[in-house]
Amino acid sequence: MTPNREARIACTKVARWGLLLALLFTSRVGLRAQNNNALQLDAPSSYLELPSQAFSNLTEVTLECWFQWQGGGRLPRLFEMGDGAKGMSIGISTATSGLFFVLAGGAGKTGRIDLPGWVKTNEWCHVASVAGREGMELYFNGVLLATNAFPGGLAAIQGSDKVNYLGRSANPTEWGTGFRGRVIEFRVWKVARTREQIQSTLFQELRGTEKDLVTLCNFQNGKARDGSTNGLDGILKGGARVVKSGLPLASTLKRPLILSGRVTDVKGQGLPNTEVWLEQGGKSLQSARTAGDGRYRLQVPLASAPVECRLRALHDQWDLWRDAEPLSGGADRVIDLQLQPTITLGGSVRTMLGCPCDWFWWRQRTSAARRFWGGPGPTATASSACGTCTRVLTRCGCGAGKVSRYSRKGNR
Repeated sequence: MTPNREARIACTKVARWGLLLALLFTSRVGLRAQNNNALQLDAPSSYLELPSQAFSNLTEVTLECWFQWQGGGRLPRLFEMGDGAKGMSIGISTATSGLFFVLAGGAGKTGRIDLPGWVKTNEWCHVASVAGREGMELYFNGVLLATNAFPGGLAAIQGSDKVNYLGRSANPTEWGTGFRGRVIEFRVWKVARTREQIQSTLFQELRGTEKDLVTLCNFQNGKARDGSTNGLDGILKGGARVVKSGLPLASTLKRPLILSGRVTDVKGQGLPNTEVWLEQGGKSLQSARTAGDGRYRLQVPLASAPVECRLRALHDQWDLWRDAEPLSGGADRVIDLQLQPTITLGGSVRTMLGCPCDWFWWRQRTSAARRFWGGPGPTATASSACGTCTRVLTRCGCGAGKVSRYSRKGNR
């Protein structure tokens, strides 16, 4: 065998072993669509208790996990630490189907973030809450949605973690009930993690040796042992148990699209109190009104696969719609809009026989009229049968109708 052939064979073997090790590595660290270890909590009595004062020495903290809320409860707590006067809470507002994140420093000093409308029952999502020296941050599915400048991080509630509960309030009779649902990979870090760091481990199953990791509840072997090297084991209480559960794929997870921009008139002046909304297939996804300088901000849950959307704005007699290029979740986009004065068109459509029937209107609704109106348009109302062109109406398939007057406001 020649030296060159031996070298090629050796390289092939090395490449095969490298591929095998890569596959083994990725299968070990990747959270799966099925068969993940999950903590099942059946409120109000089941919860996970973490060691008292486990986080007393922290000045900054990032808490994150996957969770599936199965409904019910009164302000159910996903996580809470506290001593009665001070504490930190992450939970769900059942009235708004949203998340809340609270730091209570005592003496009326409280920082709070609310995210209404983001939590759906029986739907998996990821939350990460950050309390740092520069303030509070709340991430949903890896995207930063809200902040609060409440200073100090955990230093503001130093030594308040007399109780540390996953799935229960420190005072259920006054502050809220327990959490009913499932939790996967509950993690506590001793730093204020960045957006890039949170996103990089979103779908990873941690090893427990990562830098700055304080505790890892990954529920291996059906227990609540700490998966990190710090030995902060938890205790399952009130029927809490470990089950197998799936997670959404990265390609199907709905992540927030952050869409912002400025709405102006033809002179470039910002238009305040302008209604702006994003729609898909004629259905409004989310709307907002512009601030005093004409700026708007929309936060819309979208899948990773790009979808066709339309951005619309309306301000008194100013109107505009714009087909945005395909949008996807997890992105930050800036789209500015310049509104034009509206024009009004009105009249009636007559056939060659001279009657005001609306066969032409109905024929156009399927194609050109949709582009003209930016949607299906208003519906013409039939008042009586048209005797002049019955066969024309029948041939066009629009039924009998005599009234065909229409109007449209817009700038196209």
